[in-house]
Amino acid sequence: MPEPGNNYRLTDFQSALGLSQLAKLDRFWARRDRLAGRYRDRLSGSPFVELPALPRELRHGWHLFVVMLRLERLGADRDTIVEALRAENIGATVHYPLVYRHTFYRERFGDSAGLCPAAETVEARLVTLPLFPAMTEGDQDDVLHALDKVFAHYAR
Repeated sequence: MPEPGNNYRLTDFQSALGLSQLAKLDRFWARRDRLAGRYRDRLSGSPFVELPALPRELRHGWHLFVVMLRLERLGADRDTIVEALRAENIGATVHYPLVYRHTFYRERFGDSAGLCPAAETVEARLVTLPLFPAMTEGDQDDVLHALDKVFAHYAR
């Protein structure tokens, strides 16, 4: 983030496009929910990841599917795991760094490493797995296979 703040007002075209997408919202959500359920079922017994909490009374939007790596069971850090997944053609990513790690804040306030040690520990373990409405079960199986391969390679 080079500068704080944004103008989030939509153009007329963006608004029209957004309205047309609202008609698909339930279908998109249902698809994401099914895929998230498959991830949860398949990864629930993994010694290498912690899954997101899912309170029964809530309906999760599954904008992202983020797992927390159990790095103490892996001989690699988060970035190495992400790069290994990318080498397997899996679009694993890292979302939402701590605010004070953004360029704007670093340039104005300097390096704030250690400012929030618990948050930094969690941030260093989070990985976002691919999840999107057009994802097929085959695509997801590829992600799960790559996770198995990478975890087997780095397991302690």
